[in-house]
Amino acid sequence: MRQSELMATLLPSLELDLSSQPPAKLSELFKAPVEQVALEIGFGGAEHMIAQARANPNTGYIGCEPFEDGVAKALSAIDQHHLTNVRLFSDDARKVIGW
Repeated sequence: MRQSELMATLLPSLELDLSSQPPAKLSELFKAPVEQVALEIGFGGAEHMIAQARANPNTGYIGCEPFEDGVAKALSAIDQHHLTNVRLFSDDARKVIGW
């Protein structure tokens, strides 16, 4: 139930919108000021990405995962740890790379 709520409420604020032009600097995608950006392709249950985001708050993480279960787990952890240096894309990572 909680994960469904996060998919409806939190995901829209974190999901990359590829219909617009990418920002001049990828760091502008994040609420938190970040010095660099990392791309995590196929983050699965998000354990590694979340651990890295927590350990490196000055790095922005863009996580790509097409499977809903992984995205839901990531959202739960992002919400639990109040992370502002993570953005998500719940589709094929090649679209983000092309963007």
